[in-house]
Amino acid sequence: MMAAFPQFDAVGLIARVLDCWSLFADDSNPKEGGALSGSQLMIKPMPPSAVISGFVKGAPDCNYEIYLRELVNSSAHFLDKGKSTYREPPSEEDGQCDAIAEEYELDFKLLDSKTRLMADSILKMRPVVLAPGVTALVGCRNPDGKVVSTNLRAALRRVSVEDLMGMRNAKMNRDAFETDIPQVLKVFEVKKHVLALYPYIFSFGQQSCTGDPTELIRAVINDCFASLFLYREKVNPGYDSYLTTVFSDSFLIFRFAHGEFSLTDSVSTENAPTYKRLICYSEIWR
Repeated sequence: MMAAFPQFDAVGLIARVLDCWSLFADDSNPKEGGALSGSQLMIKPMPPSAVISGFVKGAPDCNYEIYLRELVNSSAHFLDKGKSTYREPPSEEDGQCDAIAEEYELDFKLLDSKTRLMADSILKMRPVVLAPGVTALVGCRNPDGKVVSTNLRAALRRVSVEDLMGMRNAKMNRDAFETDIPQVLKVFEVKKHVLALYPYIFSFGQQSCTGDPTELIRAVINDCFASLFLYREKVNPGYDSYLTTVFSDSFLIFRFAHGEFSLTDSVSTENAPTYKRLICYSEIWR
């Protein structure tokens, strides 16, 4: 059982989160990349077709778990750990992992706020596959709706593990922010080895990169999510934790160990054909 933290200052923490929020550009429009503060590094969300299972009607492969299995089966690191290729579980009813090899298993998790995913699900127009090569676009579920969503990257930036412990157990009013963070914490309490998909795409603007691009991305990931993964280690020690995201045309795979992220592998998106297909659906609303 997790320890309780009395005298938790929820209002103070939310104020600190809001203070750091302005350090990040708005990335709510998937047509545009937002520049991260202090560099030419750009970030934009993956289209919902590549993130939300079943978002593309008539496309049975619209499921991020499929391309993450393709990813781990193209990763020398994971193939070495598993000593075989990874397969999907025969059933998830018994809580089996999403990728199973002879000597290793991985569970896949989405690293984004529930409200952010909900906003994409109900406010974006949805592709419908009518026939092979023929795709239509239908209206969103709630054309006049609005969703207040949490920018998870900003919300978790430099928040301490103690703060997260307090938020997990505190009884608050449960607005969007106060619901999103405990929900993310609960997801990452799973007692399995985890590969988290951070469903965003990093790139650089017109200016050339003045440093190692993967190191810049690693630093951003570490700054924003180290406390979340430290929380995971504290609650359930002994399980491996990985995070993957896209930079240009590659999946970067980071491992969290010894209090920080390090780059473990890089795999071309060409080795994840399901991802390439799902990303293409975004072209019809550009």
